[in-house]
Formats: sequence, structure tokens, C-alpha cells
Amino acid sequence: MSIPLTDPGENPGAVPPGTPPWITRALIERTISVWQRFYSERLTAADAVEMLISVSNLFGVLRNTAPSKGR
Repeated sequence: MSIPLTDPGENPGAVPPGTPPWITRALIERTISVWQRFYSERLTAADAVEMLISVSNLFGVLRNTAPSKGR
């Protein structure tokens, strides 16, 4: 099932402007399909991009603050 990425009236295949290149349409669709059941309002492509960037930032912080091996 294909999930529209934008609100009605907008280009349904559009990935939001300014989206990092590593975030693909397929990744946005997968993010929405996984998380939609936890939200009462319909998730948009912009919501999915925000989620993905936030998780990426969290992993970056964790990677940079993880204790070194051997400590």
C-alpha cells in the first residue's frame, strides 16, 4: 500500500524541500507505516522527516558520548 506523503491538494509524491539526501521516499513511507498507529492525526512526510532527523541526531549524540572501549 502506498501512503501519500503530503496533505491533500499537494503533490502526493513530493519529498519535503530541504530533506537530507539519505532520507528517501521509501524511508518516509516506512516511517509513516510504522508510526501511524501511535498517532490519532494523520502523519505527513514532514512529520516522518522530522522523526528521522531527530533519531539521527540522537544516535550522533550517543555515538559521541559513549564510553571508550577498555575503560
